Amino acid sequence: MSPMLAHAHSPYPGVRGFYVGAMHPLTTPSHVLLIIAISILLGIRVTEGRMRYLAAIFSMTAVGLILAFVLASFFPAALLILLLTTVLGVLIIIPTALPGWAFTAFAGASGFLLAMESIPDPGAFLDVLITVFGSLVGIHYLIMYGSKGASYTLERWDSQVMQIGIKVVGSWITAIGLLMLALTLANVI
Repeated sequence: MSPMLAHAHSPYPGVRGFYVGAMHPLTTPSHVLLIIAISILLGIRVTEGRMRYLAAIFSMTAVGLILAFVLASFFPAALLILLLTTVLGVLIIIPTALPGWAFTAFAGASGFLLAMESIPDPGAFLDVLITVFGSLVGIHYLIMYGSKGASYTLERWDSQVMQIGIKVVGSWITAIGLLMLALTLANVI
């Protein structure tokens, strides 16, 4: 028997490149939690100018994907994702008036941090580029459709029960974010 070259495999059988990158944000619980949190926050708080916040997400995700190749090894993105998720959960619960730049900052930070943990395994340049582009598109579209879904749901069924439901979801996001942050700091996960 002769040794053979080892090949990396896709986490999804039969799926490669762009689609692996596009689905990557759905494979990590902290990423899913952050996407849900920023989507709900933008959906319930932003009534106009949503494209400005989505542009911030898109541009900062692109910057994060580029810088991730240099900074990922020592940048504490996992901790910052959980911290940001917890802050966003609190902002969902507490109805405070925030200036527009704060939403832009939260949106941009979400995109940047998600990108910092979305770099693919090393490989051929074109394969890595296609996967990175898939991550960029996946993060952007998940947040875009998530925020529009939250906004539509609130417009369609605006009631006291819905307001309570949003606060319950925000409470769960905060609790899960804090628990995951504590377990990460304790080196359990």
